[in-house]
Amino acid sequence: MKMKISALFVVACLLTSSASADRTDFATWTAGGSLMVDSASIFGTDIVLDLDLGQYIYTGLMAGGYARLEDNDILTSFSGGAMGKYHFFDDGSTPFAPYVGGRLGMMYASTEQDDTFALVIGAKLGMNYFLTENVALDASANATLATGDVFTDTDGLTNTDLTLTIGLEFFF
Repeated sequence: MKMKISALFVVACLLTSSASADRTDFATWTAGGSLMVDSASIFGTDIVLDLDLGQYIYTGLMAGGYARLEDNDILTSFSGGAMGKYHFFDDGSTPFAPYVGGRLGMMYASTEQDDTFALVIGAKLGMNYFLTENVALDASANATLATGDVFTDTDGLTNTDLTLTIGLEFFF
């Protein structure tokens, strides 16, 4: 498994103005992401950037899109598509808001030997911890399956990816 640590600084929390919408209410927008840089991985320097943008179409239910970039000595890949997540047990009384989510998209992967496109589908189980009313620390476990070998593994390339991510999410 890969561990992604956000390179977004908590200073961004201080720069974000307070939002008029409450957390995961209908019509609230959210933008978030994570950045992982590992200069000593078995794949050389490994860089992974994940970005999400969405809007709550019902209270607790978000629909949106995602973009992902991964680069290391073996593989360079780009992916994007639709995503959604549902916050359950989020009544606003605690800073914790657990959720389940999913992604469906396309991925382009390039290696020295081959370039390939693949359909990707993923599931996630996560938790938002609200630092302020409109800024949350986001932690999730993610499982992704692709129609081709587009992910790096210790044995080369594979069609599955399991990750843990930590990032920031902004609500406005």
